[in-house]
This record gives sequence, C-alpha cells and structure tokens, in this order.
Amino acid sequence: GIDYIRFRTTTVLPLQLIFFTAKYENGKPHLKWKTENEINVSHFNIERSSDGYRFDKIKEIVSRGGGNYSTVDEAPKNGYNYYRLKMVDKDGRFSYSNVEIVKILNDAIFSFIMYPNPNSGLLVVEPSQSNKPVMISIFDQQGRLLLVKQITGKTPIAIQHLAKGIYTVKLINNGEVKTGKLIKQ
Repeated sequence: GIDYIRFRTTTVLPLQLIFFTAKYENGKPHLKWKTENEINVSHFNIERSSDGYRFDKIKEIVSRGGGNYSTVDEAPKNGYNYYRLKMVDKDGRFSYSNVEIVKILNDAIFSFIMYPNPNSGLLVVEPSQSNKPVMISIFDQQGRLLLVKQITGKTPIAIQHLAKGIYTVKLINNGEVKTGKLIKQ
C-alpha cells in the first residue's frame, strides 16, 4: 500500500524541470530540456527574445509525459538570442524555465552562417567579420574546387548551376579556415 500512496502524492506535484539549455552547435541554437513528474502538462512553448524582456513564441512542442526533449531554432537572430521555456498545463496554468542566451556571430571568433540550407539557387553567406574580405571556396564530395571568390560581409552566391548533392563550403580568414556543409536540392 505504501507505494500506492507515494504514487498518488506524485500526481499532485507540479512538473520538475531537471534542466533547460541552449547551445550553439553547427551554426544553430540547439535547445534541450528534461522533465520529470510531467503530470497534466499540455505543451511547451519555446520563446525567444532579442533583448531579454519581450519574448515571442517560436515553437510549440506537445508534452510526451516526461523525459528528454530537444529542438533547433532554424532562424536565430544575429546577436543575442534569449530563450526560455513556457511550460503550460492542461488547465492553462504555466511556469517559465531559466533563460538561456546564445550569441550568434561573435566578431572576435571567426565564423560564418549560410542560408537557406538546403538550397536550390541563391546561397547567402555571412561571415562574422562584416568589414574584412574573406575567401570562400566550394568543393564537391570528390574534393574538386568548383568556386572560389573573395567576399566582404553578407554576400549572395549563385549556386543554381551546381548539381544536386552535398558540398563543402570553406571560408578562409587570415589562414583560419571554417567549414560548412551545403545541401543543394
């Protein structure tokens, strides 16, 4: 009987958020969280802000009753992205998680973003240093160089002539090389 009583009492506990993290991986903010005792929970809203005050809902994820969750922000803003989780239960009550911050394109660290990816025509490449010229090169899977170009700042690059497939995009800044994978549809 003891186990039964203990089980009964857990049903009235609010959910426990074990952790909520947002980390920059492969050019995108990856959000992960884990819950326990997810009783009566309806869904989670991922909310994003660029100033830490005004948050907008960017995604809704239905409760699975607990465990590990993860999602990716496919279109983060340049600069600081603040994320929080709004945990909503079936009667409409809600609570918020901790706020996590992901910084996109730090000038001190050479990096770049390219979008849209996958892509069928015009690739926009945006190096973190917007005022310094960098070299971009695109290679096919056999390692053949298909395009090399010097760009400064955000630059659209026509790729409609490339065959469908996966390409490697390299940006070189003062000998520092950053690599990305491009999917051509």
